[in-house]
Formats: sequence, C-alpha cells, structure tokens
Amino acid sequence: MALLEAEQLVSVFPTQGEPVRAVDGVDLHIDEGETVCLVGESGCGKSAFALSAMGLMPSGRDAHPNGRLHFDGEDVLKWDEQRWCAIRGRDIGMIFQEPMTSLNPVIRVGTQLMEPLLIHGLANRTDARRQAIEALARVGIPQPDRMLERYPHELSGGMRQRVMIAIATICRPRLLIADEPTTALDVTVEAQILELLADLKQQHGMAMLFITHDLGVVAELADRVYVMYAGQIVESGTLAQVFDQPGHPYTQGLLRSMPRRHQRGRRLYTIPGTVPPPHQRPSGCRFAPRCPYADAACEQPVTLRDLAAGHTVRCVHPDRARSQQDE
Repeated sequence: MALLEAEQLVSVFPTQGEPVRAVDGVDLHIDEGETVCLVGESGCGKSAFALSAMGLMPSGRDAHPNGRLHFDGEDVLKWDEQRWCAIRGRDIGMIFQEPMTSLNPVIRVGTQLMEPLLIHGLANRTDARRQAIEALARVGIPQPDRMLERYPHELSGGMRQRVMIAIATICRPRLLIADEPTTALDVTVEAQILELLADLKQQHGMAMLFITHDLGVVAELADRVYVMYAGQIVESGTLAQVFDQPGHPYTQGLLRSMPRRHQRGRRLYTIPGTVPPPHQRPSGCRFAPRCPYADAACEQPVTLRDLAAGHTVRCVHPDRARSQQDE
C-alpha cells in the first residue's frame, strides 16, 4: 500500500477573481522507503502539491481541495486542523524552500529544534535538548551544543539549511517532503546536503518526496520521477524510463537543458516560451504553445496514457517525440 497517494487532486488558491487551480488533477503515489522526485519549472504547481500534502493550503470558501489524498490509508482531506497538528512534524516532515526565511529570526535555534519533540510529547525538555544536540551533530554541524544558543541570522545559508533538515527529521518522520532544499546553495554545499539526505533516509527508512527543477539532482536520488507542468503531471516513471526514454516533449526539453561537459563553449539549450499563468492555460495540451510537435490534435484535452509498465505520458504524439529524441 502506498504511504502517500493522490488521485485527481485539485488544490485551489482563492483570488479576487476566479480561484486559481494550482494543482489540477494530479495522480501521484509514494511507497514506504521510496524516493520520488517531482520536477518542473517554477510556477508548475510543485510547491502547491507539497503544501497540500502537509495540509497547509489556504482555507476558505473558494479554497477546498478535491479528489483523493490519502496518507497511510487515511483520507487527509477529511482531517481537521487538530488532526493535522498531530501529524505534521511527527509523521510527515517538511524542508521548506527558503532556509533564509523559514526559520524564525527572533527564536534561538535550540528552541526551534526542540519544539516538535515537545509539542508531540515525544520528550521532556531535558531529553529534547539532548536529542536536539544529536540532531545537529547528525547533520554535520560542529559544536552543536553551542549552536543551540544561536539565532538564525548568525548562521550561513548552508548552516541554516542543515538546521532546517534537523528540524524536519528530529521526530524521524515516515515521509520527508524536501521542497528545493538546495536552492541558492553553492555546488559544494549542495553535494553535502544531498549526501546528508540520502544518509538520513537510509538510517531512518523514511520515504522522501524531493521537489526540484534540477534533473542532475534527480539522477542522484530518485527511484521514480514525476514531471509536472502547468498544474498537471505530464510524465511519470522510473528514473531509467524518464531519463532514457522520455515520452513528453517537455521532459525532453528539461533533459536537453542540463549542462554537459561536451557542450563546453556551446550555447545551453532553453525551452522556448514560459509556463502559462493559471488563468491563461490552453484548453488542450498545456505545453502545445511551446512544443515543436504540436498540431491540431493537441487542441483537445489530453489524458495520461501508458508507454510501458509504470511509465505514463500526457501527450498525443509520444512516438513522434521519442523518434525525434533518438535522432
């Protein structure tokens, strides 16, 4: 049974005009101990899906998720805030996208680290302090006992990211959601953070949803990959299926955009155009305005189709796209 499972999930942001469907009919599942990567450009709905999985989407008359979203077999769309508070941090941890702003600047690191343990009743204050020191040591922070007394603004970006990881994993959650945890970090620190996450996953046996736009990172971590565009999943499969036999032109464009050594001195490929705003999405294939293979058939709504066992694509012409990729 899947640990996290979404079927036709729709998540909405209320606006002064029409509500914005940031997540529009997404199917996704994560099994116990599995690393799933969710990739796509900014504005595709990746973070909105993560917020939905944490029960953190805006509430209100026009902001209600539809479809199906289950965690460990329970329908989370029926949970109230009290139930969510019992789950967040304990069973589902999250590394938020911006370590510079995710930590409270006026509260010491130690207090923020100990808070999940105290809120969930997993330790008394003395034991929570001991576990906080161990958590900081586990993420490679020197002199962790002194770090407890510092404020976030006294730390570098890499150190703040490590603190965020320590907070997200201190209760040893069953599922860790990492929303672009290496954004704005230099390549050395990025490599350290990725190695750290892989080690923590192996130690605790937790599942992980890793959200990124960097396919180089995906190649190092993923068991399975979901490619998201304009609120929808356009391709999914194992790492080998998506990287070696991409069936969607958008996936192909992302792969072509990866820097490679043999391209030194050549202009890096970019996908033409931009992701359409939610209120200007095409009625048919949402990638069609940017797609080199689009034709009249792409003006109709496109559903996911199977290319192979476990490999799906939302494209009218996957065979044409794949033949062009092989040339």
